Amino acid sequence: MRNIPLQIAIEDDLSLEVAKKVIHNTKNKFVVDRIWPDISRKKSTRGSGYIQVKLNAFNNAARHTNFLVLTDLDQHECAPSFVDELLEREKEDNLFLRVAVREVESWILADRDNFAKYISISPAKINPNPDNLEDPKNYLFTLAKQSRKRRIREGIPPKDRTARIGKEYNPLLISFVRDYWDFKEAMKRSDSLRRFVIQFDNMN
Repeated sequence: MRNIPLQIAIEDDLSLEVAKKVIHNTKNKFVVDRIWPDISRKKSTRGSGYIQVKLNAFNNAARHTNFLVLTDLDQHECAPSFVDELLEREKEDNLFLRVAVREVESWILADRDNFAKYISISPAKINPNPDNLEDPKNYLFTLAKQSRKRRIREGIPPKDRTARIGKEYNPLLISFVRDYWDFKEAMKRSDSLRRFVIQFDNMN
């Protein structure tokens, strides 16, 4: 099996862990050459705005190397029209552009049983169709507040309106993705995740 070089562009650390978990467990063997943005740089920024600004540059770079861009749909109407708005020309074959519907958190929630066990709530409390959630992150906050574990209740939701996420949001969810998240189970409840996995399994 040959090694396939790959560069990755992501919005945040959680998206990076999700991407790495998938690409390192598909039938192809990927070697990640570079991750964008380079957070070691002082002026480095992340988020959907970064992806939108840089997407056409990534598409140009994909003429010479394999490039994965993972972004969230957020409040845009649908993934195809969102992509059409961003790309100035036809997408390169080596650009693997995947839009999580609506946020990468929906892919995490799609592994319903494991996530319920991790945050210590009943699986019945988790929506079985996470791709249909309008705001998966906020929905995840609501679930965390019902947890029987104090660290989950206090660490994942933001403490006040000035905070976007809780102080332990990334450490706790990244730990779940690394150690417990079964994306093959999650694929059964998230069509956007299923297409992402199939894309990499079928790469030649």
